Amino acid sequence: MVAPEHGTVTTSLTRAASGTPITVTATPDKDCSAQGVTVRTSAGKDVSVTPNADGTFGYVQPASDVVVTGTFASSAPGIPDGSASTDSDGPGGSSTHDTEHPVSPDETGVSDWLVTDSHPVYVRGFSDGTFRPYGNVTRAQVAMMFYRLLKNQNVSGSASFSDMTGNEWYAEAVYTLSKLGIVQGYGDGTFRGNDSISRAAFTAIASRFLKANGLTLTGSAQFSDVPETHWAHNVIARAASYGWIGGYEDGTFRPAAPITRAAVTAIINRMLNRAADVDYVEAHFAELQTFTDTPDHSAWYFYNMIEASNEHAFSDEGGQERWK
Repeated sequence: MVAPEHGTVTTSLTRAASGTPITVTATPDKDCSAQGVTVRTSAGKDVSVTPNADGTFGYVQPASDVVVTGTFASSAPGIPDGSASTDSDGPGGSSTHDTEHPVSPDETGVSDWLVTDSHPVYVRGFSDGTFRPYGNVTRAQVAMMFYRLLKNQNVSGSASFSDMTGNEWYAEAVYTLSKLGIVQGYGDGTFRGNDSISRAAFTAIASRFLKANGLTLTGSAQFSDVPETHWAHNVIARAASYGWIGGYEDGTFRPAAPITRAAVTAIINRMLNRAADVDYVEAHFAELQTFTDTPDHSAWYFYNMIEASNEHAFSDEGGQERWK
């Protein structure tokens, strides 16, 4: 049993025979929320987990011992990815690109890979009607988001991972992006699709959509916790220079922290130059895909979430997206 930071997990039985239904209770610390649980056998195989109506989670005990991990998020995480950043190595020479004015995807090369002339849905909610903005994002979910946005999903070549059978809901997305060099596995041959992805790792994946995949990145990340010796320093520096990412109010980027669903929608929208038409959203709110756990329209992530989860026609009017 693993009790991660921000909460604890308990099970209805500590020892059970194979086939026994088990209930897991994830109890968050103060000012935190429970986002889910992961159950994995000692051999590293994921066990199917089902959310229950009462907020608990259920799984069926396999033949081997398991490790149960809870996923928790702070309910007051500050405002991630919202600060301005500068980098002398940004496009066009020395310039400033804050997160309100990200660089055009035509300039960065993102539009060579991803759809920008239409705005399809690339992230969906959960079966219980929630979006879980502060929930962690898994490697599989990231692959699926970018796969939905690919201009060309028919990619030749082969890809395989020892922990995937090819029948997983995310298999096609992972194999396609792996063949493109966008996502990668681990040294032991696994992909680990259900593992959470860190802010640094997500930024590295996003940066592989830049012009000339594998472009050398230089410059200063300008975050107090991302020194030049950090493995992702260069990709974080470039993403910040393009206005894709920002940091927290204390000047940190928190590269090892799991990235949230809210932050992912903010970053991808900036990559694609997508921004919800607030006037249209408010006037037609009853017609849109919305979520039961995100009622606050003033939340920093709210319109990014709406933009990402609603397909819409649009026009560009003076640099502003207008929905039709």
